[in-house]
Amino acid sequence: MTDKVHVAIIDDGVNSKCYNTISLEYDLEISEQLSIRNRDICNPFEKSHGTICAAIINKYCSNVMLSSIKIIDSKNGLGNKKKLVKAIEWCIENNINIINLSLGTIEIYDREEIRSIVNEAYNEGIIIVAACKNTDIVTYPASFHNVIGVKCEKNNILNEGQYFYSIEPINGIEITAFARHKLIDHLQREYICKNCNSYATPFITALVANLLNNSTAYNLREIKRQLCRGSINRSKNSVFYECYGNTEWINKAILINLNSNEKFISRFSFNVKQIVNIECSNIEKGLYDICNYLYLNDMATSDLDTIIINAENIMKVKSISAFESNLKKIGEIFKNIVFINADKELNRIVKKYSSINYFNPILKSNAFIPKLKFEKPIIAIYDFSGNRLYEVLVFLTDLFKKDNYNVVTLINNLKGILYGFIPFLIDNISNDNTNNPENMYYMYNAIMNIYNGDLTLVGVNCTKKNFNYTTFIDNLFDIDINIIIFEDTLFLSKEKFRKASYNSRSFLNYLYNENNNDNVIHISKNKYIEIVYSKILEIYEG
Repeated sequence: MTDKVHVAIIDDGVNSKCYNTISLEYDLEISEQLSIRNRDICNPFEKSHGTICAAIINKYCSNVMLSSIKIIDSKNGLGNKKKLVKAIEWCIENNINIINLSLGTIEIYDREEIRSIVNEAYNEGIIIVAACKNTDIVTYPASFHNVIGVKCEKNNILNEGQYFYSIEPINGIEITAFARHKLIDHLQREYICKNCNSYATPFITALVANLLNNSTAYNLREIKRQLCRGSINRSKNSVFYECYGNTEWINKAILINLNSNEKFISRFSFNVKQIVNIECSNIEKGLYDICNYLYLNDMATSDLDTIIINAENIMKVKSISAFESNLKKIGEIFKNIVFINADKELNRIVKKYSSINYFNPILKSNAFIPKLKFEKPIIAIYDFSGNRLYEVLVFLTDLFKKDNYNVVTLINNLKGILYGFIPFLIDNISNDNTNNPENMYYMYNAIMNIYNGDLTLVGVNCTKKNFNYTTFIDNLFDIDINIIIFEDTLFLSKEKFRKASYNSRSFLNYLYNENNNDNVIHISKNKYIEIVYSKILEIYEG
């Protein structure tokens, strides 16, 4: 038996003699039939992708045990999801401590199966360090919260052994690391690694191995905390918290509505076990009532991991100290708190008492350059009825996903995060003088590109009177199709509407007069959303 940390490199194989001698505990490969076998045929001196990763790990952590699982074809550089899942299953069964994955996928249809096996590995205490795609878009599994996501630094700012740590990564990738490592091969020749995400990843794997060598008690959260403290952009005294622009980390939640009796569509992006409505005069009183409810119902012993407090309809705060005191009590019961409210100061306080937090990725998107236009379809959905938007967005999103389209869905409502949508607040944007129209345009295009959408749905709840929604949205997005919901009728058109405001009877008449009857859909019809979906496909395919 050995006390060394055991690292599995899932890649295209590790050739043991290329960089001096790389000792392997297991040297395996997974066949096309998904059987696991010893790897027999290889050139021990070949400088393969996995071999370079192993050499980088050895360079920064000598006290480590390595194993190799080959899932990538050496000739074409391709692998598949099923082989990756099988390799991670083997790691779970064989007490691996760390998995190095200098690979990943951006395909939405791979996401759930990979997420499931990654969750299993996480629950068994395995640390997965994974590379982002080199275009720095959302990548699986690197962008998952229970993985350490890594990309390389491209501006030659970092020196050997250095890295940056991002607290609120828009694409889920926390670490930007040095990748141009100097290696010495078996002929004593110097080799400088290509500056890419694949070779930044094993450097971070080595640092994680060093941390586990010092303390086997470290879990993923503590490792991330230690990596944050060791980065060159954070001090040892920096406040650490985990924060992500999605809610995939929520497992089982309770949803509490303050001053809202809204009926939700039960198609949340996570498991909502209970919905509770509480009336209150201000937010801190609402939190006090939440505490009482949680204690009376013995929620401390429940299997729920997250409490979602929907305070979007109540902005009044009389006492910040009372707000914080009650929030602290809630944090003693639930490790994760999602607070739905636009107040930045209140959300800052929430981060002190929640293990994992949500942040709006749009607020970070202006940091991404270059300024690229989103070249995929964008569909705007305007709801002037006031009660149909979520229904249309949720079921349209489901239909696109069912056909393996990666949909990026935005909505001008904070509660959109419950369905995996990205919220944008029109009032905040229109009143923010710091962002000119061009900057705002590229901010939204950045979001759609980073999330690698095949198309984007933009949902607009048109409840503000005398506000020209369609003109405003046209300035932010290059809309291809407009869907207008008015009373009991839905209109589909490729034309731009420039005079759409709340409760505009003239606008309604315009829609009736200008639209072909084939594109006027009565909401009372059975399966009307399926009809809308079919017409959208007809427009793009025709």
